[in-house]
Amino acid sequence: SKGENPKQTIKGTGTFLIERRITMTMISELPEDLLEEILFRVPARCVKRLGSTCERWNRLFKDKRFTTKHFHKAPKQFLNLMLIECRLSLMHNNLHRFLPVKVTSELNVIDPHSGFDQIWICRVFQCDGLLLCLTYETKPRLVVWNPCTGQTRLINCNKEYATYALGSYQDKTSNDISYKILSCNVYAKKQEFEIYETESNSWRILGVTLDFKLDYFHWGVSLKGKNYCIALDEKERDKN
Repeated sequence: SKGENPKQTIKGTGTFLIERRITMTMISELPEDLLEEILFRVPARCVKRLGSTCERWNRLFKDKRFTTKHFHKAPKQFLNLMLIECRLSLMHNNLHRFLPVKVTSELNVIDPHSGFDQIWICRVFQCDGLLLCLTYETKPRLVVWNPCTGQTRLINCNKEYATYALGSYQDKTSNDISYKILSCNVYAKKQEFEIYETESNSWRILGVTLDFKLDYFHWGVSLKGKNYCIALDEKERDKN
């Protein structure tokens, strides 16, 4: 509802009195398109807190159309993360000063199944701000985690000894952003690749043969949705 402040009286230079009444428009009364344009520019870490403000906003933040536009329009944020003793920690460092890196807080990745148990992590892969975490367990699992919103998704692994990478692509028709996980069994005599698609929620085998071998300990980095890996040339290695 609209809120109105008490009637204000302003004294003029003569004997006249000027009366005015100020009407304020609440943000909840804004048109849908204007509200979305404002929220598109809210940083991702703040969206999580705003979701509990009202049911209307909570529904909006879960709308796939909104999340896609927010991904492109929201200001980019930089999080310095470090894996310390199987836990992800948020770091702070000043590149302009010779100061040690400081741990500002520990980020808790909650097990999606139990809802309260923290997950122990042995390896982390990132893409577009999403983290793909490999759990430190007898039977490892994959957890896709958004550190800004706290959302998690649990994915079963097909191979016990494998390394992984997370990549993204944009559908040309719908402009939706989708993610895929690449799995490589580097310990096998012949490299075996599988790919997991989040849309179909399933793994499929890639029948490819490479003339190079990926390095398990230097799996690479992700840049703009593409993964760049360090590989060893099999032919050159055989010559040496």
